[in-house]
Amino acid sequence: MAGGQLQLDAAVLLRPAVPADFGFAWSVYADGLRPYLSAWRCWEDADQQRRFARIYDPVHSAIVLCAGEAAGFLTITGHESTILLQQFFLAAGFRGRGLGSHLLGRLCAEWNDMDRPVSLAVLQNNPAQNLYRRHGFATYWQNDDRFFMLRPPPAR
Repeated sequence: MAGGQLQLDAAVLLRPAVPADFGFAWSVYADGLRPYLSAWRCWEDADQQRRFARIYDPVHSAIVLCAGEAAGFLTITGHESTILLQQFFLAAGFRGRGLGSHLLGRLCAEWNDMDRPVSLAVLQNNPAQNLYRRHGFATYWQNDDRFFMLRPPPAR
């Protein structure tokens, strides 16, 4: 995919993930996380892939499609009182082109209608934290390597 801004409105779709999407999701996850996580600890592909196999949940995941092309994946779990954005990864060719902001904005509008807070965790050295802050997430706690962020429902 060529560089530059994307035409996003109708071009971005989410399709339910299936178990066969594991390889795609793993490759996007590894490519997106490796540069940041390896700053904190040793990155071993085999160990990380085993870990990913334990946390990847196609039942609560969706594949991000941009103009029909697989562009990333996300995993969202809803609980009675909150929503957890567990994973949000875009393939390298789709980063920095407005897709993440567009999609997160659409999701935030849906979450506003649900009137529930949304939480996530992001590595402290991952610039994605800036995207989350622009969309109303704020750090409520941190550990040695992660920010734990929360986006409250809109005031009514």
